[in-house]
Amino acid sequence: MKRFRGEWLPSVAERWPLTDDPLVRILHDPERMLLPELEPYPAHFHIDLLPSHQGQGYGRALIGRFFGALEAQDVPAVHLGLTPPLADVTVPEWITSTSWWWGPGSAVASARCG
Repeated sequence: MKRFRGEWLPSVAERWPLTDDPLVRILHDPERMLLPELEPYPAHFHIDLLPSHQGQGYGRALIGRFFGALEAQDVPAVHLGLTPPLADVTVPEWITSTSWWWGPGSAVASARCG
């Protein structure tokens, strides 16, 4: 959180100042991710593809590359937060040891990197 608040947030805060917009509030409240259930899954990522690039393997390639980078740095596991309606997304079978847990208004998929 220290690096997020000290380095990253200041770089985007002018473009996205704190407002009542729910997505902007999420940006300014990174502590919401400090959940005991996520402790074994220290890495986190977001992936958004334009509709024209969906279903062509780009997402799978990005996730594979990301997992490879995590493995190279000995990161043991990753979590991906989903919000409705995305909570029904199927996690690809090649992501091993996947488990799900449900929180208020969201789902978290967690997977081992190796």
